[in-house]
Amino acid sequence: MEQRPKSRRETSENRCPKPRRLPPSEPDRHRIARRWRRRPVRIEPQGLPAAPSASGHRALPHRIAAALLILAGLLTANCDSKSEAPRALPRYVVSVASPVRGDLPVYREWVGRLQAQVTAAVLPQVEGYVQERLFTNGQSVKRGDLLYRIDSRRYEQALEQARQKSSQAQADAVAAEQDVGYYAPLVANGAISRQQYTNAQQTAKAARAALQAAEAGVALAETNVAYCTLSSPVDGIMGFAEADVGSYVSPNGRSMVTVSRLDPLRVYFSVSEQEWLRQGGVGGPLSPGQKVEVLLPSGEPTPQPAVIVGADNAVDSSTGTIMLDASLPNVGAMLRPGMFVTVRALVSEQKDALLVPVSAVVSLQGKTMLVQLDAQNRASLVPVQTGSEYRGMVSVTGPISTSSRIVVTGTQQAMMAAEGRAELEVAGGGASDAGSGADDAGSGADDAGSGADDAGGGADDAGGGGAAPRTAP
Repeated sequence: MEQRPKSRRETSENRCPKPRRLPPSEPDRHRIARRWRRRPVRIEPQGLPAAPSASGHRALPHRIAAALLILAGLLTANCDSKSEAPRALPRYVVSVASPVRGDLPVYREWVGRLQAQVTAAVLPQVEGYVQERLFTNGQSVKRGDLLYRIDSRRYEQALEQARQKSSQAQADAVAAEQDVGYYAPLVANGAISRQQYTNAQQTAKAARAALQAAEAGVALAETNVAYCTLSSPVDGIMGFAEADVGSYVSPNGRSMVTVSRLDPLRVYFSVSEQEWLRQGGVGGPLSPGQKVEVLLPSGEPTPQPAVIVGADNAVDSSTGTIMLDASLPNVGAMLRPGMFVTVRALVSEQKDALLVPVSAVVSLQGKTMLVQLDAQNRASLVPVQTGSEYRGMVSVTGPISTSSRIVVTGTQQAMMAAEGRAELEVAGGGASDAGSGADDAGSGADDAGSGADDAGGGADDAGGGGAAPRTAP
């Protein structure tokens, strides 16, 4: 049988072994994968074979392509059916109330600072080492209670020397007086000259002066010995000790301790010159003798109101304010100097104001709003302006009346309903009456008309106060 000649490829394979093909590296794999993803998929009509692509590879089979088209149609139809189904809005229950009219007291608030009635610094009058400290920090003391003892030995020795000098001077004075007595009859008889008698008299005067100086030295030495014992100058509470046992103190040094009288306390607060001119006259709410409420940082009032004592004699040119001083009882010394408080005074009364509960007021983009419901419980936002607050009620001005239905509780849900994102249902089936709050506000105004005699009224709604006066509950 005749053999066909070998091809060039077969000849080359016999001539050298075929090299083994290595697996592609990691970058090659990624490059091949990207090349296959870029190849287009061609879908041929049914019954015709798929034509090869430009790269020479066939596309997906037509049966798989048809199945994918059918599946995509089913998913699209399902999504359309779900989107067309109406979705129920959430439903919330809210409480509504109608605005009422009433009289509302208008208060003004200022930031005040507490100071002690008396603050006495205990300073040493003699120098020496502290031998004993007879008090504890923060202890209540009475006037005259011992506080410190300073080493007094050197001063006691000085006192003894002064007493000895005084005794010597006294003896010299007695001898000089006796000489004068002896010379008096002799000069009359001419036994001695007049000059001798005059000298005896001058010596007696000098002896009396020396005796007085010696007695003054004794008194000074006794005072220095007394200064070695320091006592409290006033009734009050001790501060923290600046000098302890073993400390060296001197009159030129710092104070050893301070004693503060805390009952009553002084309340200092500043009002603007315009407020002083309007309200500081005789009989005004800021005139001396008027009572003002004092609120603690927690918002609670003090057990007793403060009484305005007086005002400064000049306006501070840097701030345009005038300082006022009020006396505040501090039974039990719970309040301490340096604390900041809020001073509140009744300045006027707003007659026939439109009042709504404070909880009904909402803030939206810097504007004050109320949520109003119509007869079908559809919500709408009504812009208003707020005024004074008192006992949970606030005065408002805007397009509302006493017949309006204002949402009191559930204002956030009502705002959602106003935007069409919820439905509302009124609790109890109708609007309640906010008149009880207005009655309380009106009665509070009557009670506060005498100058805040009732310091506790309406304090729950009071804030901490700011640096500038503001209208407050």
